[in-house]
Amino acid sequence: MSATGAHLLTLADGRTLSFGEDGDPAGRPVLFFPGAPGSRLPVVLGQGAAAAAAGIRLLSIERPGFGESTRHEARTLAGWPDDVTALADALGLDRFALIGLSAGGPHVLACAALLGARVTHAVVVGCGAPWDSPEVTRDMDWPRRALRLMAMRAPWLLRLTYRSLPDPRKHPDRLTRQMLAGLSAPDQALLARPEIFRMASDGNAAALAHGFDGMADEVLLLARPRGFDLASIAVPVEIFCGTEDTAAPLRQSEYLAARIPHARLHRIGGEGHLCIMDHWPELLAAATA
Repeated sequence: MSATGAHLLTLADGRTLSFGEDGDPAGRPVLFFPGAPGSRLPVVLGQGAAAAAAGIRLLSIERPGFGESTRHEARTLAGWPDDVTALADALGLDRFALIGLSAGGPHVLACAALLGARVTHAVVVGCGAPWDSPEVTRDMDWPRRALRLMAMRAPWLLRLTYRSLPDPRKHPDRLTRQMLAGLSAPDQALLARPEIFRMASDGNAAALAHGFDGMADEVLLLARPRGFDLASIAVPVEIFCGTEDTAAPLRQSEYLAARIPHARLHRIGGEGHLCIMDHWPELLAAATA
């Protein structure tokens, strides 16, 4: 364990994969992939307590370039399951469920497609569709549209844009306000609650402690072909989306649900991209049904 409280695993190529552990140590394993930027810190108030109450061993994984995980500039979505396999093997997990928030969602789908029977259930919330699909930009807020455009046409400008943001170590609150600009009214109402904003700001500071390169890497990764076929996913997939989500609008979840064979779409009325805040126990139940 590192000085920051992160659990560290050294991978075969020498990289470090960092994760947090919460809930019931003897419970059913659920791997949680947070959004971007995403750290091992909680994204939901009472996250660990709810996992413990549900009998779940919750492992929150920091993807390459976030938190204490080593950056891997050339990483791909289809390569992410290799890191997950290494972690599961090291922890003695034969089978496990997955939950992914926002940018963590495509990483869940990659594992569901490529890890076969090791994945018992896959749950995604606010998950984006492939960026070359026609549904992507409709109803999307302007900051996310701009990031997509830069990632697909001017990667150098994307990296420059991130590097121009406030230093997460010195000005985490200012950074968080900028990064969450454009989210829907229900999301802004949640962020107006001091305890939720504090949690989001602390998470951003932890995720970006070593700079913005990992964040830029991830956005560029999402702009590339995903390397797996949605139709090949054989495990049950539960797709949750707020009807007012402007970061990954409902159309994108509908696109995914229409193409994943065993998917079920849950439309959460009147809520936005942060609908996970009030539906965490429901997501845990879906992951262990």
